[in-house]
Amino acid sequence: MAGLVPELTVTNFVFRRSGGNGRLLTGLIWHARLGGWLPRGGHVEPGETLDRAAQRETEEELGCRTRFLPSAALPLPAGFPHQPGAAPWWVIEMSATADSHTPARHRHQDHVFVSCWLEDAGQPETDVTWLSEPETASFAGLSQDSRPPEEWVAPPADRLLPGAMSAASLLPAPSGQTSRCV
Repeated sequence: MAGLVPELTVTNFVFRRSGGNGRLLTGLIWHARLGGWLPRGGHVEPGETLDRAAQRETEEELGCRTRFLPSAALPLPAGFPHQPGAAPWWVIEMSATADSHTPARHRHQDHVFVSCWLEDAGQPETDVTWLSEPETASFAGLSQDSRPPEEWVAPPADRLLPGAMSAASLLPAPSGQTSRCV
C-alpha cells in the first residue's frame, strides 16, 4: 500500500439489546456503492475529530446516538493537564477503490470504535438492519471484516461489557467506571 494516498476513516460497531429477548444486536447499514452490509463508518471531514466523525456517521446513516465503550488505551498519567478523548479500539490500514473523496485507488487508515446504542436520532439515510451474532454468521452480503468477532457477543455479553448502568445513565461515565449495553 506504499505510495497510495492515505485518508483518515472511522468505523463504529454499534450494539444494542433486543427488546424482545435481550440478545445483543449489531447495527449494520447497506452500502450501495460496495453492494454489501457494513458497520457504520466513513471519512473524517476537515476539522473533525475521529470520535466526532464516528458519531456523525452513526447518527446520519444508522439513525441513532451512541456511547463509546472504553478501549484498552492506557490511562493518562496522574496530574496530566488535559482530558482524554475517546480512543478507537483498533487502527487498521486497508486498500480502497475510488470514492467520492478520492477519484483514484487509495488507502484508508481506519479508526475502529465500539459503542452502545443510546437512542434513535431520526431517520437513517440508508437501509439499516440489527442482527444477533448467530444471524451475522450466515447473513448474505456481509464481509468477514464486518462480522463482529464472536468473543464480543458470545454469551455472556458481560465479558465484554462489564458493569451495570441504565439507559438513562449512559452519559459519560466517571473516571474508572465501566459501562454496558442495555
